[in-house]
Amino acid sequence: AEVRLERPESMHAAMEVARRREDHLVATRRGRADARYPETRRAQPDASDMVPSGRPPDNSRLTNSARPPRSEVKHLTLDEIKRRREKGLCFKCEERFTPVISQNVIMYSIMLNFLNVHMSPRREPDHLAPTQATVVAQFRDYHAEKFSWQGDPRIVDEWIQGLEFIFEVMDCPDRYRVICAQLQLTGDARLWWNVYWSMRPGEKPGCTWDMLKELVSEKYYPSYYRAEMEHQFLSLQQGTRTVDEYEREFTRLAAF
Repeated sequence: AEVRLERPESMHAAMEVARRREDHLVATRRGRADARYPETRRAQPDASDMVPSGRPPDNSRLTNSARPPRSEVKHLTLDEIKRRREKGLCFKCEERFTPVISQNVIMYSIMLNFLNVHMSPRREPDHLAPTQATVVAQFRDYHAEKFSWQGDPRIVDEWIQGLEFIFEVMDCPDRYRVICAQLQLTGDARLWWNVYWSMRPGEKPGCTWDMLKELVSEKYYPSYYRAEMEHQFLSLQQGTRTVDEYEREFTRLAAF
């Protein structure tokens, strides 16, 4: 409604003009607010809702939908922050950094978790651990060579290497390797082994596979024989040998 301003003739008329001007200003502001936030028009209290003091009720009676919306917060990724810093741009108060986890990172984490759970080596329960009887029975199936001293030190190294290969294939525990190797000693080698440990009864339970190899090598693979083989290797010449014969001799002596 158009408000015409005219010169008041009395104090009462001046007060009436001031009241009408204030009502017009309030209505104008309210209309602008409704045009700006049409979906959040604030409900105005009726006269029946007024408290005895003449004041409107508190804000708790207004619904959330009647309140103006907050400014939306823009979430920035790490790449956007880097680009802003490179350009020298500042951050606004309504902008926040939100770390973004790509789908590849999530899939990689799931796959890594699966591998750690299902592919890690598992310790066998005690009731499933191999017993001495099962290990010995499995060892006999490989038909390992027997060892008996025949005057040729070369068979010592061949015998030890053959057992090493079988033990690796079986994944044989160290405590059972000594037992399996003792079963392959025959003749003079068996006699020497029994006499050796009969003089050291307290040490036999602590014998390991490495100790057995060292004892057998010291007995049947003496150091002087190694020195002789080393000398033959260093002075080896082809001479009248064919290439194949020379290569076989070279390979045989190289083992020493």
